[in-house]
Amino acid sequence: MSDFRYAPIYGRNPWLMVEDADEVADFFRNSGTPFVSHRRDIVHFGSQPHVYWIESGLVASSATTDVDKVRWIGLFSRRTLLGSVRAIGHGKAAMTLMATAVTDVSGFAIPLELYARWVSENPERERAMLLNCIAKSECQVCLLYTSPSPRDRSVSR
Repeated sequence: MSDFRYAPIYGRNPWLMVEDADEVADFFRNSGTPFVSHRRDIVHFGSQPHVYWIESGLVASSATTDVDKVRWIGLFSRRTLLGSVRAIGHGKAAMTLMATAVTDVSGFAIPLELYARWVSENPERERAMLLNCIAKSECQVCLLYTSPSPRDRSVSR
């Protein structure tokens, strides 16, 4: 019988987004507009013209804009970008996405166009950001398929 060794597909913290590089933090701190969100605040970031750097706090993303049908698909903690996948892959196209502040959150916001231009100015940076977006997408898929839906929570077990 061969030995089987478990290797997690999505990492040790599958729902927690991959941190972004110091270069990203510097760009947002120098070029962004500060923002603060309080616990339970909701932002429909899929239709907002910004990418958000999370400096502190925790944000949960949902693939809906219906506050009665929230199902978290990702957790964004400090040192992560919210909206980067949309900015790089979809540009100005609106997406059905919203974010809920799980704790008080502070950070910086930058317009989509400015962020996309900054990413594309340097091929190495662009490659690193695309790899980061892939990692974030994988984390979200993992949470989407392992978390209970609102319907599941309402059914008696």
